[in-house]
Amino acid sequence: MGRVPCLPAALALGALAGATPAAIAQTLTLDLAGTDTTLPRPPFFATPFLSGATNVTNTGAPATLFEGGGAFDSPAYTGAISGPVSVTHTGGVTIFAGMTAFGAGSANSYIGTTTISSSGTLRLGDGSNIGTLGSGAVVNDGLLQLVEGINYQTQLPVTLATAIGGSGAVVQQGSGTVVLSGANTYSGATIVDGSVGTSQLLFAAPSAVAGPVTLQNGGIAGTTYALDQAFLNGLGSSSLGVAALGADSANPLSFDAQNLQSVSLGAASGSCDASNFCQTFTYSGALTPNGAGTGAPSYNLGGGNAVLNVGTSLADISSAPTPLVHGGNGYTILSGANTYTGGTTINSGVLQFATAGALPSIGTRTVTILPFATAAAGFPVDQPFLDCVTTASQGTVALAVDSAGNLDFSNLPSVSLGAAPTTNPTYSGTITPNGNTYLLGGGRVGNAFADLNVTSILTDGVTARGLTVNPSGFTQGIDVRLLGTSTFTGPTLVDGGSLSLGNGAVAGNIPNTSGVTVANFSSLNFNEPSALVFDRAISGNGNVAQYGPGTVTLTGPLTYTGATFIFDGTLAPGPASSLATSSVVRLLNFGNNPAPPALDISGAGNQTVQGLIGDAASAVRLGANRLTIGTAGAPYGTDPFNPAA
Repeated sequence: MGRVPCLPAALALGALAGATPAAIAQTLTLDLAGTDTTLPRPPFFATPFLSGATNVTNTGAPATLFEGGGAFDSPAYTGAISGPVSVTHTGGVTIFAGMTAFGAGSANSYIGTTTISSSGTLRLGDGSNIGTLGSGAVVNDGLLQLVEGINYQTQLPVTLATAIGGSGAVVQQGSGTVVLSGANTYSGATIVDGSVGTSQLLFAAPSAVAGPVTLQNGGIAGTTYALDQAFLNGLGSSSLGVAALGADSANPLSFDAQNLQSVSLGAASGSCDASNFCQTFTYSGALTPNGAGTGAPSYNLGGGNAVLNVGTSLADISSAPTPLVHGGNGYTILSGANTYTGGTTINSGVLQFATAGALPSIGTRTVTILPFATAAAGFPVDQPFLDCVTTASQGTVALAVDSAGNLDFSNLPSVSLGAAPTTNPTYSGTITPNGNTYLLGGGRVGNAFADLNVTSILTDGVTARGLTVNPSGFTQGIDVRLLGTSTFTGPTLVDGGSLSLGNGAVAGNIPNTSGVTVANFSSLNFNEPSALVFDRAISGNGNVAQYGPGTVTLTGPLTYTGATFIFDGTLAPGPASSLATSSVVRLLNFGNNPAPPALDISGAGNQTVQGLIGDAASAVRLGANRLTIGTAGAPYGTDPFNPAA
């Protein structure tokens, strides 16, 4: 194989002769110098010429860069094209992905036209990183594929403001939200495919909608103007997904059409992470449910990364009992005076009733919660609200505000008390569990969650009671914080998320539990304001974390196999305890710790851990004892806080 020549930082057009894709990729800048330039399609499976971090500019008269991509998913182009350049994509797959999810890298700023040939695919983004076009018009005769990542730095969507014309298709398949705002005229299909996650395509004006929009696999399409019937009528006949509000709307909307039978009403924002629910959009128009003309009507709601507030009062259609079905991992609030009588089914996400009047037939068991779904109350959860939940439900009843109401779960064997992903609510009432196990936790949707503070004292009944936090079979984990000293004597299972004892200001403890199992890689957290001796056994594959500032001394058997995190204060194994030999101890000092993190084995005897990793100003106090790091025949433990390090 011949050697790749060393190339200068700026490569002029004449130096392209005989250069390989790898050689060009080593170049910092390619200057077209006013001359049309062709980077041909590479051989089958070979790397395209336009890949890597090479920047392309043009210091001469306007010129066109003709480039061809690979046959399949080629290495992405992470450089930037600037100046008076037009880009013509001649075939294959080219990926523009020059900006990272945290704002590093460069955006394309060329001012010429972008042309995609009929045999070409130009992909913006690679699922994690972000790709951009220039400011000129787009002539798309092939496929413009949107696979944008999320910009975590700006929290803003990718906006394509240039007009898109041509005979090709536009497909949105990325987790990052894309907004089309140009006066688009392309005649090919528009497809929003949700198979890769929360895939959202928003249109900034009616002129941005070039033709039918087909939703596939739960894809989400909406408008940043008031959603109207014209947009719904333009959805493809086989659509399966969400029509989303990206702004408040009072327009009448009818989902009673063949193309809308599998489409729900949701809300989407370009300014939120996926499923982060950072904005709320209100619908207050007249809503005609799906299937109203078929004799089987149904209000289908939910989906998108914003909160949908339905202020409209939902009633039965033509005297037919009309159900409400919620799905799409969305967050919907019902704030109208609803009277529908067909029952409520929550398949996924969060359905919140703003007031008792928003819930038809309160006190009658008409709300069914499926596994990992949540029914929330915007008022203090009380027994009449709990009595609306069917006994077959498997999910979460969640607080969106504080509640002191006494709750009897004896008829709900698979329903936990959790928190809606809003503020961190506090529950202070008395819980009667189903059987002998308190079920706490749940309410998380994707990246959106809140913490549940429980100041109630959990006690035994006639017989011993236990506690399960975030039951793995039907909840998504949150942090449950026990404040105060509970006295139950049964086992404690942390089945997902985390259980925190204390909150840094108020102490919490479960001194009489028969033992704590930390399962499914969950976490038992100590966040005590003052010193605590915890003498219960801790087992399972999960983690133990010390948040302090109070010193926590563990004196029970310790067989858990996860990591040991120390964020604040001191964690100390006691005289009869030994840290699990498979555990990695990680001391983290973020600079604002109330008490620098420390591991203290001075009172414990010799200890062995698989790994020890500490930040600056963290401490290990040995006393007269020995700390052995690593065990024979086993690799040194990796950093559990940053496994890739």
